[in-house]
Amino acid sequence: MRLSDLSGRRVVLWGAARESAAVIRAANRLQIPFDGVVVDDGEGPDSLESLTVIRGTDARLALLNAEIVIRSPGVSRYRPEVEALRAKGVITTTATNLWFAEPHSHVIAVTGTKGKSTTSSLIAHLWRALGFSVCLAGNIGRPPIDYLGEDEPQHWVIEVSSFQASDLDASPDVGVLTSLSPEHLDWHGSDARYIEDKLNVFLQSKATKTVVNMCDPGARSVANRLPNVIASGAAPGVHVDGGWFAHGTEQLFPTSVLGLVGSHNLQLACAALTALEASGIDLVARRSELSSALGTFEALPHRLRLIAEHNGVSYVDDGLSTTPVATIAALEAFADRHVSLLVGGYDRGLSYVDLAGTIAERNAPTHVLALPDNGSRIAADIHNALARAPSSATRVEEVASLEEAVQIAVALTPVGGVVLLSPGAASFGRFQDYADRSAQFIASVARHTGSDGASA
Repeated sequence: MRLSDLSGRRVVLWGAARESAAVIRAANRLQIPFDGVVVDDGEGPDSLESLTVIRGTDARLALLNAEIVIRSPGVSRYRPEVEALRAKGVITTTATNLWFAEPHSHVIAVTGTKGKSTTSSLIAHLWRALGFSVCLAGNIGRPPIDYLGEDEPQHWVIEVSSFQASDLDASPDVGVLTSLSPEHLDWHGSDARYIEDKLNVFLQSKATKTVVNMCDPGARSVANRLPNVIASGAAPGVHVDGGWFAHGTEQLFPTSVLGLVGSHNLQLACAALTALEASGIDLVARRSELSSALGTFEALPHRLRLIAEHNGVSYVDDGLSTTPVATIAALEAFADRHVSLLVGGYDRGLSYVDLAGTIAERNAPTHVLALPDNGSRIAADIHNALARAPSSATRVEEVASLEEAVQIAVALTPVGGVVLLSPGAASFGRFQDYADRSAQFIASVARHTGSDGASA
């Protein structure tokens, strides 16, 4: 189904969020009239762009009366109401599906439990450095449908979440899988379903070239299910070898050209370079340009970003790390330094046993400040891990708020240490979103250190 197919139809946009707004703007821009309304489950605006937002009984009636329902990513496709609409014969789709149905130039789609935003941004950055026009869209920024009617770039880079991937009926020219581990169980319902939904983005076309980060155990374990796999992170593909990015036996450039912290970011750079190669770029011939481009790429907001240094202590915002696996990667980035770790948030039922084991086994001192709502559960897992592997270098303390955690960390982190916000959990309930949580962390650091919170 294309956007033009909405013309003259009874359309309900489910969710008063940015993708619904983008659909309305695109339809207005392309002069596609439809009989539309927005329904929403929560509090919010009374109108979205040019359409009225309705709730409660009126919303349920509008859904049942619709010919087409365009579901926002936050609305799980497994909700009983969605199943009932399908059974009734109502066409259900998404903004991402509507965009994929249009003709586009070369598309790279990036997904993964962690690393997809950095990888997407890095691919777009490299395309621009090589002189190509590119549009970076999707989960990271503007929905791709928001660009319909504008000039078509030479390349698209689309970050795709598991929510968006779950019912896609098209696949990109090149797909990238950065990592795979359980997440969003409240939306998908089970680990197995999450994996199936994630992989769906690659499985709609036999022609899709799939770049798989072979350094990630989860991604590696599903590689045999994906079409036309190109391995990254392992020879003979793009990989790291003795302080160099290498391609086969050819050294490309030193890993030190990449200004991002952590070995996981080296893996993501390998995936980005491999995606370009899968798109026809000769990495060896253009290594000078690629090396320069890697050197100018900056860490994205809320992803292992240094936000202040005060009295010999580094303050790092990794607020977008909303899974235990991401927090493990953040700790590994500071393997030899004292870390005061601010961890915890909304409880989605994820396991923290592996994170607890990583903390218990660290050689460098670790002071864990466990935040609500699931901080007590994380703390209990760490204590259990410490009982099996006692460590005098680990301290665990439950706190009542982010403000209290920052105050304690500022007071107790020694010179050379790191105060690291890497929650390993979502921000729901106590913050507007992950960006709000990071903003409050940055503001609290500024209050308690007297710094301006600016990156060094």
